[in-house]
Amino acid sequence: MGEENFSSGMGYISSALINCVGDIGERDPVIFQRDRRLVVASCDVFGVMDVGLPTDFRRWEERGEYRKNDPEPAARKYSRPVGWTVKFPGMDSTLEGDEGDLMYFQPLVSDPNGFGVSIEDMNGLVGRCRKLIDDGNVRLLDHSSRYHSHKGGYACDGTDVVPVNGRVMPKDRFLKLIRREEEEFFNGMRDTVRISKGRNSYSSRIYSNYDNIRNVALPDAFLLTPHIFASFIRRGLPNFEDAGLLTTFGQRWERGSKLDTSPMVRFDLPCENSSSPFGMNVVLNPIFMRERNAEGFSKSRRFFKLFVERELDAIEGATHKIESTIGELNEIHNNLFKE
Repeated sequence: MGEENFSSGMGYISSALINCVGDIGERDPVIFQRDRRLVVASCDVFGVMDVGLPTDFRRWEERGEYRKNDPEPAARKYSRPVGWTVKFPGMDSTLEGDEGDLMYFQPLVSDPNGFGVSIEDMNGLVGRCRKLIDDGNVRLLDHSSRYHSHKGGYACDGTDVVPVNGRVMPKDRFLKLIRREEEEFFNGMRDTVRISKGRNSYSSRIYSNYDNIRNVALPDAFLLTPHIFASFIRRGLPNFEDAGLLTTFGQRWERGSKLDTSPMVRFDLPCENSSSPFGMNVVLNPIFMRERNAEGFSKSRRFFKLFVERELDAIEGATHKIESTIGELNEIHNNLFKE
């Protein structure tokens, strides 16, 4: 099986996202996993995919004798754990431990108060990561969160977000396992459509937003730049913390606009009454320009057009890579709910 495509000819969403972010950022992107999501970031662009590898293997490590022959999970087999302490959990995000490992993890730690992430935040993260030597590994980091009353001195005033699990894995192996996760998803989709027609206990697994053992989670992905928001597969809109970003020109954002952490994007649930609901979806950031003469407007137009066209070219390339995937998803949907 090739690196870029399934044996059936389908394209990997993860590969398309990585290539797209790299093309827009004009440099190899920083790749890591945070809270079971693939994250890809470069200057003024980052993307997130709702696919990731586990970091906690206590259930396998503490399994009973009757499960002693269970194979070791691949994500554990090909990675090593990293430990740390946090001096003031939920109040400070500074990690303490082996400096060799933690200098790579420290930039990836989420805000201890649970605040969201912005393009500006990701630019800072990318800058810190690129100052480090590229050792060919990917860092996987999970957090836990809890409600913390009186955090700032008064009731109902905070959330603690604390880094809890970390692992290091060679990048090539990590990306292969991410692609395997995509393969398992699509195999589940194909199995479902073979089992039943129409919405029932089987087919409804495809479209649920709830994360439990009975559901097949869609491998949604998105990317955000100062000019463009793009959602792969399902139509989505960025979920910014600042509701004031919704203007008469539409939803707008700046480099400092923070995406909420749960969810970062609000994706539509495909409706059985709709035909071919999957695709590449793009929203342009409404930009208000005011110039006092034609020359000034011409300069602003050329500046904006330069960035938008370059980013749309990259998204067009990503769409080409996954158009067969989009086509099969739509075919499965249409077959499930055809009249």
